[in-house]
Amino acid sequence: MRSYDLSRTCSINAADAFSHANLPSEAAKCYESAGQSATQMKDVNSAFDDYNKASKEYIKTGLHDRAAECLEKAAKAIFEEDKLKAIEAYEGALDIHESNDRGKFATETYRRSIQLALKNDMIEKAIQILERHIPVCISGNDYKLAHKQMLSLIIILLKIDPVHASKKFTEFQGQSDSFFTSDEGCKANELLDAFEKRDSEALEAIKNSSTISFLDNEIIRVAKSLAVAGEDKKEESNGLL
Repeated sequence: MRSYDLSRTCSINAADAFSHANLPSEAAKCYESAGQSATQMKDVNSAFDDYNKASKEYIKTGLHDRAAECLEKAAKAIFEEDKLKAIEAYEGALDIHESNDRGKFATETYRRSIQLALKNDMIEKAIQILERHIPVCISGNDYKLAHKQMLSLIIILLKIDPVHASKKFTEFQGQSDSFFTSDEGCKANELLDAFEKRDSEALEAIKNSSTISFLDNEIIRVAKSLAVAGEDKKEESNGLL
């Protein structure tokens, strides 16, 4: 561990010197090296800070992919200790990709950040990230992925606000002409119909459909937890008979 500590100290000193000398490319490499040493020492806060500094220096050089990659490393370093900081680091990486019209290459970053948010009950964060990913998919003509994300968002919204979910479904039809007739669009429509009619049997059938099973794990978990209004009371009543 001491060797990693010495290595990080040397890297930080060199990075600071390069930064002050206005040599961002060299500074970025040294800060990134410091982050790697801190990660080996399990000093997650230092690793997070080092990777963030590396990202800023890479931006100065125009190496935006490397800058985004460092923020993802920062997220991975800190997520066990601070989930919110991890998600914010992922969002920072997405900002870089999107601002350079490279969002279509960041599918895994969107996915990881959404999964992390849902796993830690940060529903609003998951919604925000899905809402920014969908137009990226559409602009890249990846309608299959766009439709999956649209269905995912409707599932999450049904969990917290069915009225909003219904409005979002209508909005999506305007964004993608093919959504309504896609497998994902059909399932979204069926879900909304089951909620409106309070049809628990139909809802259970939809939950077990192959379309739902092809979504990401955390989305499936949310889908499995959906229940129509009054279902719990009905189950209690049945139990008393």
